[in-house]
Amino acid sequence: MEPVDLGVRVSGRVIDPASLQQRMTELRSEVTASLPQQATARSSELDARARTLHDLWWSVAPPTIDTSGGPRARAGGFVKRVIRRSTRWYVEPRWAGQREIDAEAARFASAAAVAIERLQAQIIELERANGELTKRVHRLERRRSEPTG
Repeated sequence: MEPVDLGVRVSGRVIDPASLQQRMTELRSEVTASLPQQATARSSELDARARTLHDLWWSVAPPTIDTSGGPRARAGGFVKRVIRRSTRWYVEPRWAGQREIDAEAARFASAAAVAIERLQAQIIELERANGELTKRVHRLERRRSEPTG
């Protein structure tokens, strides 16, 4: 069977789930630390939804075949492996494609949440600057309308 080219290089090493969770937490805190502190409840909700997508993406995987136990469990595991291998040509390309779609959706959600937070911070800064400019215009108008003596 030819491997499906998804345009992604996959390592043969598997990372420990606890290490992965720790890395994800560190990355999220780095991104959060780089943003201004005026985060709103809406952006926090978006961030939580993006985290949920990431967590769901990591939880979706083919079930493992447990062969521990007696002879019946080993025989059942053997039959399951045979069925999985014989149907892999049909199931695996769809499974791999769906995992990549799910991963891209999770990455997009994270990027969108970060972009929205940055835009909200920029809006706050622009509103502050607009307020300052409005005050300055009013001061200039008052000076212009005052009688000069």
